[in-house]
Amino acid sequence: MNPLIPINAIQMRYISPIYEPIYDEEDNVIDEECVTDGTNVLHECIWTVNKDKLPRYYRLRYRENAKDHKRRWERWLEENLINGRTPYFVKVKKIGRRVLFEYDPTLIEKREKKLRAIQHKKEMRARNQLDLKRKLATQVDPISYPHRLVGITPEGENIYEEMESGDRYEER
Repeated sequence: MNPLIPINAIQMRYISPIYEPIYDEEDNVIDEECVTDGTNVLHECIWTVNKDKLPRYYRLRYRENAKDHKRRWERWLEENLINGRTPYFVKVKKIGRRVLFEYDPTLIEKREKKLRAIQHKKEMRARNQLDLKRKLATQVDPISYPHRLVGITPEGENIYEEMESGDRYEER
C-alpha cells in the first residue's frame, strides 16, 4: 500500500466507457456513439466524498491516463467551486497510476476568497467604465462637437449648451 494514500481511503473500480464508431455510406467514421457507460466519477467519487468525507481512489492502467483524469476533474471542480449551484469541496490528487479524491475543508475559504475577488473585479470594472464616461463627457472637442449636455427637462428632453456662446437650447 502506498503511504501517500490515506489508510481509510476506499478503492473504487473504474470502468472506462466503450464507444462504437458511426460510419457514413463511404465507410468514413463520422461520429462515435457511447455503447456502454463507464463509471460515473461525479456520482460515485466526488459527490460521495463531499457527502461522507471519506477519501476514494481508483487505479488506471497508465500514468498518463491518471494525469489526464486528474486535470479534467480538477478543472471541473475548480469551475464548479465558483460557478456551480452546489460547490464540491473535494481535492484531486494523482499518486502514481491512482486518482485520489479527498475532502478538503480549506476549499471553503478559497471559494469565499475567489468570490470576493470576482465581486471586486466587477466593482472595479463598473467604476472604471463610469470614470471613462465622465472623462469622455468632459473632454469634448469643441470643433467637432460644439455643444455639451447640460441637463434634462422634466419631459425627458436633453438641454444642450453651446461651447462658444453659452446659449442653451432643447433637443426635440
